[in-house]
Order: sequence, then C-alpha cells, then structure tokens
Amino acid sequence: MNPRYLALLLLVVMLGFAGLMASVGFLVREPLPVIARHHTLELESTVLEPPVSVRLALDGGHQVTLVMAYPGREAPPELVLAPFDGAPLRLDWEGTASAQAQASGQLTRPGRWELSLSDGPQRESFAFIVQE
Repeated sequence: MNPRYLALLLLVVMLGFAGLMASVGFLVREPLPVIARHHTLELESTVLEPPVSVRLALDGGHQVTLVMAYPGREAPPELVLAPFDGAPLRLDWEGTASAQAQASGQLTRPGRWELSLSDGPQRESFAFIVQE
C-alpha cells in the first residue's frame, strides 16, 4: 500500500475519533436529581409564570411531603406525582398559607418518578430518582 494512502487513512481515522470524542457532550444528558430517605429536593418551575417552587421531603418509609409555593397566583397549579410509566399517586392536600399548599402521600416504589405542574396551557415536568 502506498505510504500516502496509509497516511491519509490514518488522518481520516484520527479526525473521526476526535470528532466522536468532541460530540460526546451533545449525546450525554444532564443527570436526573436523586432523592434519598430523610432528604429533600427543591424544584422550581421555569415555564410557568409566575414561577412555582416545590419542595419534596422523604421520611424513612418513603412517605413524601410536598410543599408548593405559588406567590403571585390566586390558586395553585395542578400537581401530579407519578412513577415513570405508572398511575398518579393519590395526594392528601391541605392549605398552609395564602400562597402555599402542602400535600403528603406514600411512594409505592423506589426508581424514576415524575412531578408535573400544569396551569391551563402551560405544563412543566420534573423527573427525579427515588433512591432505595
């Protein structure tokens, strides 16, 4: 084989490898937040206006307490908490302040969960992982 062709082939292989390594940043997504027992997770909307924040707290038996703050709104947006590819969790709601609501429920399993906020046409979802 001609040395020029070999050098050209080697150059193409090296540039291809460099291009593959440079594109890894586009292929890797941001990791999901993980919440463990006796820890909290703060989520804040970027789509809903005015913004809404939700704090999830887990106890030792996967009992979850959600505190939703919705300043600047008359009513809270709809909140749905469900396991990935599962039915929504039943939450017991109680109003704690004029712009704050609290709910509690029992998580059915560890793994990937999704919290969805919707207010009319605006909808935002947060995925997270519940650790064993």
